[in-house]
Amino acid sequence: MAIMCRIVGIPTRYVEGFTVKVTEGENIVYNKNAHAWVEVYTEELGWVTFDATPGHISISDYLPQSLFIVEEQKETSEEEKEIEQKEDKEKVKEKEESKGTEQKEKKEVKIKLKIPGYVYSILIIILIYLSLYIFVALKVDSITNVVNEIIFYGELNNIKYSRDVTLIEYIGKVEEKTEVDLSRVKDILDSYYYGGRKLSQHDLNVIKRKKRLIANNTKKKGKIKYYFRKTIYHLAKPFCYIFAYIRKNVI
Repeated sequence: MAIMCRIVGIPTRYVEGFTVKVTEGENIVYNKNAHAWVEVYTEELGWVTFDATPGHISISDYLPQSLFIVEEQKETSEEEKEIEQKEDKEKVKEKEESKGTEQKEKKEVKIKLKIPGYVYSILIIILIYLSLYIFVALKVDSITNVVNEIIFYGELNNIKYSRDVTLIEYIGKVEEKTEVDLSRVKDILDSYYYGGRKLSQHDLNVIKRKKRLIANNTKKKGKIKYYFRKTIYHLAKPFCYIFAYIRKNVI
């Protein structure tokens, strides 16, 4: 707990001592009473004991909740009460005036539009999809997105990507198939993935420019197949990224 608090910038100290139930008279402390706990510093309370060990009680458990929860107390003046009373009287008058018109409105024919339930289902699915797409757009970095698109265009050219082939080797196959010079792209990715070099905006622009050349050469081989597969790719992209994220971090 002390290490985790310090990582996030919370002042914390590690304390060693003894845990004894103090009673009146003589109190005997044994070696088995030795214990360690954590004290966290807050501006409002100073150093407060937190014991993360199961079965032990922290000093913070005995502190009143008013020290941890700040409640905003709103005091209403007499003028505000008078304003509220006036508003209540006006509402009563409006209700009385509306009673006379309600009977006339009941006689009028009211047309109610009934929205089918499946429309709500479709809207919910669209909202979920948009949320996933925004999540992916914020979570996935630019280089990963561009590399995945290069792999997609490679698969359109019947070059299947497998884990047995390195990314640099796969890009070399794409280079041969699409007749686009990707030597600069291979150098950038090689230094980025295996050399620990930071990717500059210029390097990213170079990769994007080469990706567009690959896309144009792929489109020349069949526009219908190109646009059909590209549409499916962009629609399924959020689910693919989320599945990969779950497989990597959860499963």
